[in-house]
Amino acid sequence: MMPCSECSRTAATRFGLLKFIKGSKKTILDDCETCERLVNWCNSVSGCKAKCATRKRALASAIRVNPADVHFTQDAGFSTFSDKRWLAQTMYEIVRKKIEPRDLPLLRVCRTSDGRLWSLDNRRLYVLRECGVRSILVEPAGDASACLEFGTKRHGSQNGSTSDGRVLVIKEGLQCGGKKGKASLAAMMPCSKCSRTAATRFRLLKFVKGSKKAILDDCETCERLVNWCKKL
Repeated sequence: MMPCSECSRTAATRFGLLKFIKGSKKTILDDCETCERLVNWCNSVSGCKAKCATRKRALASAIRVNPADVHFTQDAGFSTFSDKRWLAQTMYEIVRKKIEPRDLPLLRVCRTSDGRLWSLDNRRLYVLRECGVRSILVEPAGDASACLEFGTKRHGSQNGSTSDGRVLVIKEGLQCGGKKGKASLAAMMPCSKCSRTAATRFRLLKFVKGSKKAILDDCETCERLVNWCKKL
C-alpha cells in the first residue's frame, strides 16, 4: 500500500503500470526494481479467468451426493490443510454460516466397479461430514481403476485405507508444528469431559459483548477448546 521509497510512486500507479511476462505469472515494472518487488504478489488476471473456467467445467459435469455415501481413500489425515489452515477453522465458518459448503472447491471422487464413490480430497470430506452437510456437488474424476491418484491414496503403503473407507483419523497438523499443531488437533477432538463434538461446540459458543472471547458456560473444557475462535 505504501509509496515506493525509491521513486515515490503510489500503489495505484504501480498497479496501473505493471505488466506480465507471456506464459508466466511474474509481474514486471521495468523502470523501478523497488516497485517491481512491491507487486511480485500480484497474479495475472488471465490466471484468475483460467481458474473460473476450470470451476465452470467442473460444475458442468458435477453430480449431487450425500457426503456420508462417499468413502475415504486414506485412514488418516492432518488437522490442517496444505495451506496450514486448520480444518477446525473451516468447520467453524460453515457451522456459523460464515461460508457455505458450496463455497469450497468441489470434492473430487472416483467410482469403483462396485458403484461406490471414493474421495480424492479426504480432509474436505471429513469437514463436510462433521458439519452434518447432507448434500454437495462433487466432480467425477473418472473410473478408479484408471486414476493414478486413487491408487496411490487407496493402496499406498504408508497411509492407504484399511477401514474400507469408513473412517478418517485426524492427526496433528505437522505443517503448523509445535503448539499450533497440537492446538489444531485438539480443536477437532470431542471434549474429554462432556464428549461434545467440535461442530456442536461451534454451534453453542457465544461471545461477550464488546469482546472477541468465545465462551461456553456449561463446560470449562469445551470453553478452552474454542478459545481460538474469533467473532465472525
